[in-house]
Amino acid sequence: MLSNAFGYTKAQAAETTNVQELVSSRTSADILAKWKQYQPMSTASNYMDGDYIYDNKPSFSPGSYQAGKLKEIYVEDAIRATNFVRYLAGLPDDVTADWSLSDQEQMASILNAMNGGLSHYPPQPAQMSDSLFKLGYKGASSSNLSAGRPTLYSTVLFGYMSDRSASNIDRVGHRRWILNPPMKKTMFGMALLPESRYGSYSAMYAFNKDRNPNDVQYDYVSWPSAGYFPNEVFAVDDPWSIGLQPNRYDANRTSDIQVTLKRERDGRVWNLDKSSTDKEGDYFNVDTGGYGIPLTIIFRPKGIESFASNDAFQVTVTGVYTKDGQPTTISYKTTFFDMVPAISTVTQLIKLNVGESFTIPIQFEHSKDEKQQLTYTSTNPNILSIDQQGVVTALREGEGTIQISGFFNSYADVRFSVSTSNGTDRPSAWALEDYTFAKSKGLVSLEYDERYQSAMDRYGFAQAAVGLIEQLQGTPIPTKESPFTDTKSEVAIKAYYSGIMKGNALSQFTPTMSITRQEAAVLLMNIYNKLNKSAASAISGPAKTLFKDDAAIASWAKASVYQAAQLELLKGNDEGTFLPKGQLTREQTFAMLAKLYKLISE
Repeated sequence: MLSNAFGYTKAQAAETTNVQELVSSRTSADILAKWKQYQPMSTASNYMDGDYIYDNKPSFSPGSYQAGKLKEIYVEDAIRATNFVRYLAGLPDDVTADWSLSDQEQMASILNAMNGGLSHYPPQPAQMSDSLFKLGYKGASSSNLSAGRPTLYSTVLFGYMSDRSASNIDRVGHRRWILNPPMKKTMFGMALLPESRYGSYSAMYAFNKDRNPNDVQYDYVSWPSAGYFPNEVFAVDDPWSIGLQPNRYDANRTSDIQVTLKRERDGRVWNLDKSSTDKEGDYFNVDTGGYGIPLTIIFRPKGIESFASNDAFQVTVTGVYTKDGQPTTISYKTTFFDMVPAISTVTQLIKLNVGESFTIPIQFEHSKDEKQQLTYTSTNPNILSIDQQGVVTALREGEGTIQISGFFNSYADVRFSVSTSNGTDRPSAWALEDYTFAKSKGLVSLEYDERYQSAMDRYGFAQAAVGLIEQLQGTPIPTKESPFTDTKSEVAIKAYYSGIMKGNALSQFTPTMSITRQEAAVLLMNIYNKLNKSAASAISGPAKTLFKDDAAIASWAKASVYQAAQLELLKGNDEGTFLPKGQLTREQTFAMLAKLYKLISE
């Protein structure tokens, strides 16, 4: 393995690659690991600022044109994209940069920038020397070309590999050049010209065939591939393509070819053949042009609104003939999956005091991998500062938002309200650590993040408890019709149907009513028993020591009080009394839920 100064690695392919064996044997975890190896430099959509992407800036001035030179890190970014899509297709992912073509690809990009459009055969701009024009013309006529995309990485993944426009769908030529088995080297150019029609113009050398054809064995190369395939790199309106091994299949007998696509979850079927000619809908074509693998079947079904995670499609191709005239069928299954989990936060509105720091709690949908790369941005940097570990600091009074972005347009926002502390409204010293933990888990909502020694009401307890349950069980609590006559609150409904809190005899939730300490013990054990199936064994046996006011504890609460005490979720006072009818305070609520969170998590 080779690595550069930035820690990225270049994969070395085996001497011989068998496409069908590779795609059928790998798992979604294998693809995720490869993605982490080949992911782009940044989660941001535009990180290729003209002031930073060049070692030497190009010149667009008539009479003094210069090719310039991209920094190695930006070219390697595009190389990673190239190798990632080749890996997905089952091809060797060891393509490297051919720096001898740097000037050629730069001039191809500059030619198109100066002409304000894309052409493989561009005219010569005024006052451009013949030598530079010929160099750029050679590059333009042997490269994939693109305009308007912010990065080379996105150009490869979502420009060339998509090829869904009406002018490209009939041949998907950009895609086929990238998935050409013999490719072993390529090179990129980029011309950023903000005042031009598209702003950015790029080129990718396409004609390399340095690899020995015998090093890649395949019956077909498909996009999306057979086996597992990530949702993030294939849109529902992208065309599917299957490049057939030219040494095996007859490129002259294609009129009978048709494709049947069947979605497994609902049995829906699409039949596509030469009568499917709608470039905006159902489409089918067989192209035998000279783009990478010459014999390629292209099809796109209409009416797929989205790919669900683990959405499987059976692809069946009939009407194909081998070189010796035998009819044959090609069949495989593609299973889409969510490669990069969606970002979410456990809370969307947080209160901070000036000078207070807070680490934003992040969750990744369907994933426990906490090593996802994220970018944090403050929309009000004079009010909130943020570092790239997610630690936000309140600088002055006001409101602001922290935007969190991940790959593939995954994002979340957290709003903050910043005020100046009066110096007295703060959690007690004994509760501070647990309060901070509860806040980091989103259990302290904005309206209850004050007056910490005041009574906690039933709505506030339910809100924090529901958040704790949903986080620890990893799924939302389902909602139904409200059983209460005094509230339609989703929080109250979830607390009821999860078995945590009930209403009174009049079917009222009484959201503003305070909670006693013995009631809190019952509620705590309801949560504990719901989340911990081994609760009985964990808290079995009589209490070793009775509270001095044991007689004052209601019979319906006594078992829960001693169970909660045994688990160290609730304590008595220094005199050994429990005070069962004392009001539960906000800071006591946060402290005991923090302890319960830690206990269940461990």
